[in-house]
Amino acid sequence: VEFQMCSRLSPLASLVRSVREAGDGHRVTIPASWMQGKTTYGGCSAALCLEVAKRRTLSPLPPLRSALIAFVGGAGGDTAIRSEVLRRGKTMAFVRAEASCGGFLATTATFAFGAGRDSAFDLSDVPEPPPSLPDPGRSPDLFEGASASAPTFTQHFEARLAAGGRPFSASNVSDHFFWVRHRLVSDDNDDD
Repeated sequence: VEFQMCSRLSPLASLVRSVREAGDGHRVTIPASWMQGKTTYGGCSAALCLEVAKRRTLSPLPPLRSALIAFVGGAGGDTAIRSEVLRRGKTMAFVRAEASCGGFLATTATFAFGAGRDSAFDLSDVPEPPPSLPDPGRSPDLFEGASASAPTFTQHFEARLAAGGRPFSASNVSDHFFWVRHRLVSDDNDDD
């Protein structure tokens, strides 16, 4: 298995692309395949809020520096997302986005976008992954045999166990390394 760029979209990119303007906000229909129990997978909800936050501003935003996401209630199906610019300065912008379903708040997010600047942070203290990790093609499927217990949204990801134990395996190994990427779909298959 080789991880490389291609012209197809991931199911998440396809879903983000389907966000549409509606009234004073945006709407999107989140399919059941993105559910994690009774609500949408949090990473999907956060990505949709980020998309609407980025669409809210008229000029390009600097890179995303931090995000504070709260999953307040259930989300799924027809979802409304509104955003507002809280503050915009020369180098920073703060944008809030809120997703709601059936009139109830589901997700609230505050994003901080900021221009780059010099830092005194020393990256030499950050440990690197071991160089001996096997490539994705030689690593076992992380979700193999877990289809009944894995949340529904995991179908949108390809994950390989590079080192360590599987989640919930009671492994006594404390370091775990995974190769993870979005599964790809064709451009014309937007219902995933």
